[in-house]
Amino acid sequence: MSFSTGVWVTAYARYNLFTAIKHCWGAYIYSDTDSIKLTNHEMFKEYFENYNTELLNKIQKSANHHRFSTDLYMPKTIKGVTKVIGAWDYEGTYDRFKTLGAKRYMTEQNGEYSLTVSGINKKTAMPYILKYSDPFTAFDNDLYIPKQYTGKNI
Repeated sequence: MSFSTGVWVTAYARYNLFTAIKHCWGAYIYSDTDSIKLTNHEMFKEYFENYNTELLNKIQKSANHHRFSTDLYMPKTIKGVTKVIGAWDYEGTYDRFKTLGAKRYMTEQNGEYSLTVSGINKKTAMPYILKYSDPFTAFDNDLYIPKQYTGKNI
């Protein structure tokens, strides 16, 4: 991939992300490189379905043009689930969501907590945070996670 191709791919992905944010603006809460969190997802379900349909059309055209199999655009996860590159997935509804900034958020869904913090292993950090009576209150900018709970060697 040339430099210009990499720049184009990144710009196109951001365009798609920002277009979704603009469309869902009144319900927008948070986004990352490849995801968007919002309230009242049902209100925007048609937008994301239409986006995914159009994406599949583009994939088909691209595959035909390059004489590729569409399977190349639809890799499988470790668990064998097919994921279409660039498609929006519905991850479910959270009971609670809290973000401290980019790549730093916590969710609660059906009594289960999940942590996403860049540079910290969620499987080792979450047990430490669960020691607090309310993990959402504990999860703030002053929270210190001891090194043995970060999942890092240094």
